[in-house]
Amino acid sequence: MIIDFSRRILAALLRPPEHRAVVWPNGKRFAFTVVDDTDQSTLENILPIYSLLHRLNMPITKTAWVVPTLEPGEIDNRGDSLADPEYREFLLDLQGKGFEIGFHGARGGDARRKETEAALMKFRDVLGRYPRCHVNHFKNRENLYSGRDKLSFGPLRGLYRLFQKWDFEGHVEGSPYFWGDIAKKHVSYVRDFHYDEIDVRRIYPVLPYHDPNRPWVNFWYHASDGSNRESFVKLLRRPNLERLEEAGGLCIVYTHFGKGFCHDDAVDRAVADRLEDVAGRPGWFAPVGVILDFLRGELGEHTLTHSNRVFMELSWVVEKAFRGRT
Repeated sequence: MIIDFSRRILAALLRPPEHRAVVWPNGKRFAFTVVDDTDQSTLENILPIYSLLHRLNMPITKTAWVVPTLEPGEIDNRGDSLADPEYREFLLDLQGKGFEIGFHGARGGDARRKETEAALMKFRDVLGRYPRCHVNHFKNRENLYSGRDKLSFGPLRGLYRLFQKWDFEGHVEGSPYFWGDIAKKHVSYVRDFHYDEIDVRRIYPVLPYHDPNRPWVNFWYHASDGSNRESFVKLLRRPNLERLEEAGGLCIVYTHFGKGFCHDDAVDRAVADRLEDVAGRPGWFAPVGVILDFLRGELGEHTLTHSNRVFMELSWVVEKAFRGRT
């Protein structure tokens, strides 16, 4: 495959860290989790899949908004929040069952510093703690190191700017959207790139990682792309799961369960089949924060060099360029 060959060339040139085997807890063969972003999520359209995940003993990480959107015209800003009593109780019930609730910003749509700070305090008051995990949302101006600012390699930053015109300022001191110091104080992990590869340690073997060029985030992690129903089912097809298990790998699926994963009060059959296949294998199933804590203990706290970062960026760009052609 072109993507795999390109990644090997990049590895030879930029020398990412060596892969070290990890012994997963309780003698499990691999580790698996999902980070479910809350875009378009309502109690009605996600309850079936969370009932399935609980039955399968597969606690994952679900992000949440604290207050409703002020921009309902943007479909991805719609969805329930902690302001909805029934949804709030649902999240508390999930947390009590071992699921992790993460932060997706104050709401779907821009939030200034004071709004983000108030939302985090409300999150703490409702759920009993600040969120340990955060995922940037779409075009939210307060996103941390998003858009071209997630890239270090100059030519890539310039190219990205040609296709994406939005500015993100959550990490820009002096901006009314700045909250980097608050994130540094309360949030442990922020999602970085996502790739088509099921085993995220096959992309870059050490995670989470600190990036000294992005100091307001404590640790980053990268994920596997299952962002819609089709990519989710494709990612978790049987040959990929067999390869993940054989390699003793780690899969962190990034997805949106609110976008068509359930129909008529039931989980889509193909999605349910894939989750049941995963659950029937000897994997360690835990929320992303728990898994990343474990890896920090096993692999140490890793800091990216500039070449490490460029390797990840170029791997991501090559994959996007050749996706669907291999």
